[in-house]
Amino acid sequence: DARSWKKYLATGGTLSRDDWRRENVNTLVRQLNEQIHATKPWVKFGISPFGIWRPGYPEQVKGFDAYEQLYADSKLWWEKNWVDYFTPQLYWQISRPEQPFATLMRWWGAQNTTPRHLWIGLFTSRARAATEAGNGLQSSNAWSTEEILAQVDSIRAYSRASGEAHFSMKAFLNDQGNVGTRLLEGAYAEPALVPASPWLSKKPLSTPKVRVVKHAKTGGLSVAASLSKSEVARWYLVQTRTGGVWHSRLVVPSTHTEEIAPDSAGLLPDRLVVTALDRAGVASPAVLLRILP
Repeated sequence: DARSWKKYLATGGTLSRDDWRRENVNTLVRQLNEQIHATKPWVKFGISPFGIWRPGYPEQVKGFDAYEQLYADSKLWWEKNWVDYFTPQLYWQISRPEQPFATLMRWWGAQNTTPRHLWIGLFTSRARAATEAGNGLQSSNAWSTEEILAQVDSIRAYSRASGEAHFSMKAFLNDQGNVGTRLLEGAYAEPALVPASPWLSKKPLSTPKVRVVKHAKTGGLSVAASLSKSEVARWYLVQTRTGGVWHSRLVVPSTHTEEIAPDSAGLLPDRLVVTALDRAGVASPAVLLRILP
């Protein structure tokens, strides 16, 4: 950037070279956010920065200084709402005293109290079962699967974090250390909606119109939902209660109808709830129906 730096000085620039570099990066982040939303207002723009803003923040934290070495003032981007979601890479074990997982997570959460998403970045690729070794990592660098599960639990216990992002997909494709299986058996056993981004939604959807038809031959139900012609739903959330247990599924609007068959005991739902979701995940008022036997 020598040529640009000289040009900046020649035009009266007064920032130090380090501050000038940071300002260039800040401008890039801000303009990306503005231009993405100007083109497609519903698209979420996010960044996954190094997990430490600067050593000493919070006090006991030590490590790489991304602010100084990468010219990345990630705390500023988060404070200024230049991102819709923020995924600091907390790629350390919970027990690390100089990079304490929960302390760093709460520090990042405290830097932005506006409604933006804090989704913690996890180093899931380090997960290995106790009997595994290697596979591209030295055994000393491998973590037990319990570490990742504990980190997910820690995130769920913190109200300002609404999820996590796993690095990388290879951990799930290979089910390293049974991490994918363990999550599906535990924390991820039930499907969940991506948290809504109401600042990206211009107008809430109206209450959907719902039509339910019971088929005499099959004993099943057909559920159809619609909005006014001027409204577009990204999904319909269909929730049913059968035998006292609730189940949820997402339905693509173009599907037109959702077929609900009796369960293995021959039971149909006795309650049905349908909600429309827009592209930002914001929910319409729900329609609750009682299904008669």
